[in-house]
Amino acid sequence: MEIFPVSGWLKSRGITQIEVADLLQINKSTVSRKLHGHSQFNVREISLLNQHFGIPLEVFMQTTQSDDPTKLS
Repeated sequence: MEIFPVSGWLKSRGITQIEVADLLQINKSTVSRKLHGHSQFNVREISLLNQHFGIPLEVFMQTTQSDDPTKLS
């Protein structure tokens, strides 16, 4: 199972993908792709998320991990 740090951080604080989409002025499916590692947040988006929701910058730099030791991260 992969762990997505930004997604987990938001979920633990009850922040929805719709709130993120509204803040970033992008659609919810784009937010979902970014939260699940299919694309990346850009510098402007990271800055907005940090300022508005207080997401620490380190959360964006964490790599995904897996329970499967044979899968490379």
